[in-house]
Amino acid sequence: MFADYCGGWIRSRSATGAVTNFASGISLPVDVAVSLDGRLYYLARGTGAETGIVAKVDYTGSTVLITANGNHGGVTLAPGQELQVAVAFSSGSSFFPQAELYVGVARQDGTTLWLDRNTMMFGPAVVPVYSGALGTFGPVLAVDIADVSALGPGNHWWLVIVDNDSNGVPNATLLDYTKTTIQ
Repeated sequence: MFADYCGGWIRSRSATGAVTNFASGISLPVDVAVSLDGRLYYLARGTGAETGIVAKVDYTGSTVLITANGNHGGVTLAPGQELQVAVAFSSGSSFFPQAELYVGVARQDGTTLWLDRNTMMFGPAVVPVYSGALGTFGPVLAVDIADVSALGPGNHWWLVIVDNDSNGVPNATLLDYTKTTIQ
């Protein structure tokens, strides 16, 4: 998400690089931020009686959320600690008759591994965890690791992708991620 001060708009950029209009008519926006619980806020300089406002964007459309140990923001864990990654989806006012859901982990070394629903293990093959009509669900436990030392030290970005198609490619209609740091 990014804003334009003079244009008074907020736009989003997808994982594929496509830019989409998100909001307009904002009086002099100066910052856009996502809170730890996934809500979008903007700070606008404004004019007249509407100066210096912080606004929360309420969205009634589809949303996807991934959490690590119940947190949407970063989590730092030590060897011996447990990690639970959960996924939730709200269809909002939309309907996804043919959708795909992917769960992956991008590691600090630059590799990305994808969850295979048949083995419940991560590997290099990009396969959807679910394919079909998608309605509101969750949170559902996607990953349960008793001892994070099996992951190795460093940063791990857990991600969930929802596509509104069924072509076997994670095009990221909706995307969310959360980070864990293993000491």
